[in-house]
Amino acid sequence: MSKVQILSAAFRIVLILSIVDGVTAACASLFGFSARSLFGDMLLFEAAVCLIIGGLLDFAKSAGVVGLRRLMFGKKEPVPPCSRGEDSRRVLTFMIAGLLMLVGTILLVLIDMTFRLSS
Repeated sequence: MSKVQILSAAFRIVLILSIVDGVTAACASLFGFSARSLFGDMLLFEAAVCLIIGGLLDFAKSAGVVGLRRLMFGKKEPVPPCSRGEDSRRVLTFMIAGLLMLVGTILLVLIDMTFRLSS
């Protein structure tokens, strides 16, 4: 997986989650909820979840945890280097998706503050 493929996978995650958030916020606005705040809250929550998933994936494949698993369960087989590369790409995909959603949330807050100050 190249850098472009990692970025496109992260953008796909962000796009899918943003579409789901937008539809959910639009439906919630029909029931009297604030669509802007709900969309921003959901985006921030999903950014945190993506960053946590990326961190957990990275932690689970770290040398210390792999060594501890080998010690506890008696596995002596080495981890192939190709799987480490694939795991790090998965971690990067979730981390980049989380960072993109975090940046999107910050931009939404700045845009919202600008419109509130101008009116």
